[in-house]
Amino acid sequence: MCSSWIRETAAGRGGIALVSGPLGVGKSALLEEIVRQGKAAGFHASTASVERGARSRPPWPWPTLLRRTGLPECRDLSRTLLLDASTDPAGAEPMLPGGGAGARDLAGQLCELLARVTTETPIVFAVDGGENLDTASLALLRIIADTLEEHPLLVVVAATLDPDATTTQSETIHELATAAGGRALQVEPLGPEALEALLGEETTEAIGGVGAAMAITGGVPLLAHSLAANPDFRANSGSPIRDRVLDLARERHRQLDRQDQELVEICALCDGPVDAGLVAGVLGTSQAEIRTRVAAMGAMSMVRIEEDATSTLLSLYPASVSEAIAATMDSAGRAARHAELASSLLRRVDQGRVPDVGAIARHAIAAGHLVQPGVTARWALQAAEEANRAGVHPLAAKWAAA
Repeated sequence: MCSSWIRETAAGRGGIALVSGPLGVGKSALLEEIVRQGKAAGFHASTASVERGARSRPPWPWPTLLRRTGLPECRDLSRTLLLDASTDPAGAEPMLPGGGAGARDLAGQLCELLARVTTETPIVFAVDGGENLDTASLALLRIIADTLEEHPLLVVVAATLDPDATTTQSETIHELATAAGGRALQVEPLGPEALEALLGEETTEAIGGVGAAMAITGGVPLLAHSLAANPDFRANSGSPIRDRVLDLARERHRQLDRQDQELVEICALCDGPVDAGLVAGVLGTSQAEIRTRVAAMGAMSMVRIEEDATSTLLSLYPASVSEAIAATMDSAGRAARHAELASSLLRRVDQGRVPDVGAIARHAIAAGHLVQPGVTARWALQAAEEANRAGVHPLAAKWAAA
């Protein structure tokens, strides 16, 4: 099915596609395969994740998607969007119909650029964490898809189906499914035969048969791979799948040595893809050393590395385990790490880098007294102004109160 999406897009029938399913079922791996197939078919391709909070709003995830195509025009607009968001937070809302015009019209800028670029080469964008898109980001995505439906542009969104999802997240997934139409795929857990094939006959017998394997894993590939790697692995078969995945993440974290635990913890506190250079600075190491550490973790590594021509990003896999890992840290340790991250981000601003306003504010607030109150107030208020720009007034009130 996913291969047909690539073929249809190459023929000029673009649009949105949705991949949904429970936590750990393999949605991110499927996105990677779609990107791989797209590149093999001559597409430019890039990926991004939608983080909860500040980066669930426009212009995100477009700056990341554009930059990672490697196309000069796309990189230029990516930087422009970042500069506009950080230097003019009081500007008119640029992402909604009837919003600002010209340079302020985010949808217009994106549509114009992508229409021009896709006349030369097809593009596939893969977006993980789609359930976190806010109303404005979802509206922007639909405007672009509708405007460019006759261009070779495919936006594949992965979204987690979670029984504990908020009403907003459930509505977002419903809207994505409506927009995707026939390009909506719900990934189901493995059946008994597929699970037995993944585990192998010897492992299946060692744990008491395929019925026992289904009880332990629920057919979720992430848990199945853990069982294949360690037949002694047991998950509480009476608990929901989400809890089993989170328990697995915490267990993996406990088994790491202290240096690797610190790497995982920083990724968890950032709650989304984070620049490897920033992490290396906080840990006092190099990006090369981080790559070595991740490689040494083996197939069961919790850290995923995404690289392109301009950046190296780190994130946890599955992304939803961030909160569970952060909760394993004591409050003083969390505050200290948040303070280090805030300081590193501020040093980048001093060096002339485009500020990540939401991240600076989030880490500064979480650091408490470890960051000067005046510094926290400055960035929290700027984040509040940006939130107002996107019409997310409750979040703005939260920042301002902080």
